[in-house]
Amino acid sequence: MKIQVLGSSCPNCKNFYDSVCRLATDLGIIEQVSYINDIKEMIKMGIMTSPALLIDGKVVLSGSSCSEAVIRDALVTYLKTGIKNETTNTTTTCSVCSVV
Repeated sequence: MKIQVLGSSCPNCKNFYDSVCRLATDLGIIEQVSYINDIKEMIKMGIMTSPALLIDGKVVLSGSSCSEAVIRDALVTYLKTGIKNETTNTTTTCSVCSVV
Protein backbone atom coordinates (compact mmCIF):
# COMPACT_ATOMS: atom_id res chain seq x y z
CA MET A 1 0.00 0.00 0.00
CA LYS A 2 1.33 3.42 -0.97
CA ILE A 3 -0.08 6.35 1.02
CA GLN A 4 0.59 9.91 -0.09
CA VAL A 5 -0.55 13.29 1.18
CA LEU A 6 -0.26 16.17 -1.27
CA GLY A 7 -0.33 19.69 0.07
CA SER A 8 1.07 23.17 -0.19
CA SER A 9 2.91 23.03 3.17
CA CYS A 10 0.42 25.42 4.77
CA PRO A 11 -0.55 24.68 8.39
CA ASN A 12 -3.81 23.08 7.25
CA CYS A 13 -2.02 20.64 4.93
CA LYS A 14 0.62 19.84 7.54
CA ASN A 15 -2.09 19.09 10.12
CA PHE A 16 -3.84 16.84 7.57
CA TYR A 17 -0.55 14.97 6.99
CA ASP A 18 0.03 14.59 10.75
CA SER A 19 -3.50 13.21 11.15
CA VAL A 20 -3.04 10.70 8.32
CA CYS A 21 0.26 9.51 9.82
CA ARG A 22 -1.21 9.17 13.32
CA LEU A 23 -4.35 7.37 12.12
CA ALA A 24 -2.41 5.02 9.84
CA THR A 25 -0.25 4.05 12.82
CA ASP A 26 -3.33 3.61 15.04
CA LEU A 27 -4.83 1.27 12.43
CA GLY A 28 -1.66 -0.81 12.24
CA ILE A 29 -0.73 0.35 8.75
CA ILE A 30 3.04 -0.01 8.57
CA GLU A 31 3.62 1.73 5.26
CA GLN A 32 5.23 5.14 5.43
CA VAL A 33 3.06 8.10 4.50
CA SER A 34 4.85 10.38 2.06
CA TYR A 35 4.25 14.12 1.79
CA ILE A 36 4.43 15.82 -1.61
CA ASN A 37 4.45 19.60 -1.68
CA ASP A 38 5.78 20.13 -5.20
CA ILE A 39 3.02 22.01 -7.04
CA LYS A 40 4.22 20.79 -10.45
CA GLU A 41 4.09 17.18 -9.28
CA MET A 42 0.61 17.73 -7.83
CA ILE A 43 -0.63 19.13 -11.15
CA LYS A 44 0.92 16.17 -13.02
CA MET A 45 -1.06 13.89 -10.71
CA GLY A 46 -4.27 15.81 -11.44
CA ILE A 47 -4.57 17.36 -7.98
CA MET A 48 -6.01 20.87 -8.13
CA THR A 49 -7.07 21.25 -4.49
CA SER A 50 -5.17 20.41 -1.36
CA PRO A 51 -4.69 18.70 0.91
CA ALA A 52 -5.26 15.43 -0.90
CA LEU A 53 -4.97 11.83 0.27
CA LEU A 54 -3.92 9.22 -2.29
CA ILE A 55 -3.81 5.50 -1.65
CA ASP A 56 -2.07 3.40 -4.27
CA GLY A 57 -2.29 6.32 -6.70
CA LYS A 58 -6.04 6.81 -6.28
CA VAL A 59 -7.40 10.09 -4.91
CA VAL A 60 -9.43 9.25 -1.82
CA LEU A 61 -9.91 12.73 -0.31
CA SER A 62 -9.19 16.14 -1.76
CA GLY A 63 -10.03 19.67 -0.72
CA SER A 64 -10.36 21.39 2.60
CA SER A 65 -9.29 19.77 5.81
CA CYS A 66 -11.31 16.71 6.85
CA SER A 67 -12.01 15.54 10.36
CA GLU A 68 -9.98 12.65 11.68
CA ALA A 69 -13.13 10.52 11.55
CA VAL A 70 -13.40 11.03 7.79
CA ILE A 71 -9.70 10.28 7.28
CA ARG A 72 -10.01 7.15 9.42
CA ASP A 73 -13.04 6.02 7.40
CA ALA A 74 -11.08 6.45 4.16
CA LEU A 75 -8.19 4.36 5.48
CA VAL A 76 -10.51 1.69 6.91
CA THR A 77 -12.44 1.53 3.62
CA TYR A 78 -9.17 0.85 1.81
CA LEU A 79 -8.19 -1.85 4.29
CA LYS A 80 -11.58 -3.55 3.90
CA THR A 81 -12.07 -3.27 0.15
CA GLY A 82 -8.74 -2.36 -1.40
CA ILE A 83 -8.82 0.47 -3.89
CA LYS A 84 -6.82 -1.68 -6.32
CA ASN A 85 -10.01 -3.64 -6.95
CA GLU A 86 -11.67 -1.57 -9.70
CA THR A 87 -14.96 -3.42 -9.27
CA THR A 88 -15.27 -2.04 -5.73
CA ASN A 89 -15.36 1.72 -6.11
CA THR A 90 -16.03 2.80 -2.53
CA THR A 91 -15.41 6.42 -1.59
CA THR A 92 -15.74 8.36 1.60
CA THR A 93 -17.89 11.45 1.53
CA CYS A 94 -17.35 14.55 3.58
CA SER A 95 -19.35 17.76 3.60
CA VAL A 96 -16.09 19.69 3.79
CA CYS A 97 -13.82 17.68 1.49
CA SER A 98 -14.11 17.06 -2.21
CA VAL A 99 -14.11 13.36 -2.86
CA VAL A 100 -12.91 12.25 -6.26
